[in-house]
Amino acid sequence: MSYLPSPESTLQKKEQAMKKDLWQKAAESYDAHESKKATKDLLARQQQQQEHSANAAKRQKHNHDFIQTSSTLSVFLASEEGKTAQALLAASRKSVRICEENPGGGYGVVYFIDGQGLRKSIEPMGMWVAYSRNDKEKAPKISAANCNEVASLALRQGLSPDQIMQKICDELDSIAAGAPMA
Repeated sequence: MSYLPSPESTLQKKEQAMKKDLWQKAAESYDAHESKKATKDLLARQQQQQEHSANAAKRQKHNHDFIQTSSTLSVFLASEEGKTAQALLAASRKSVRICEENPGGGYGVVYFIDGQGLRKSIEPMGMWVAYSRNDKEKAPKISAANCNEVASLALRQGLSPDQIMQKICDELDSIAAGAPMA
């Protein structure tokens, strides 16, 4: 006797096969999704690492430029050339402006070299100065500055160590060229 499957059992087998296919496709879909998510996460981590490395390199370059600028300026001011420059500035009654910052609030900071060395001036800046009636408020407050302050501000303003020294030397050359003939 041969056994013929009943139509119900054939239908059940087809349904089971369809469910199995559906489940398998769903499993593959989940796997593909997880794989894409893992790839995306990996790429994000790699990008973060690259950004971190780039930021570390920028910090290292900034630190190098800061040290170079500060030490170059310090060495210049202490050298014979720096002493001669200060004598020129004292005799001419001029100064060499290195950099300035006006953060707002009516006052700004100017860093310069004059006959007395490296100095900073905290002085009124902006439109309110034109309308101020109090002359005491207009007087700058001048004090000694250190090379680190100048280096920090100059680098924030985008000047390289070479540009800072070139600017100083160019200004000194201009002042020397304007000296009266004896």
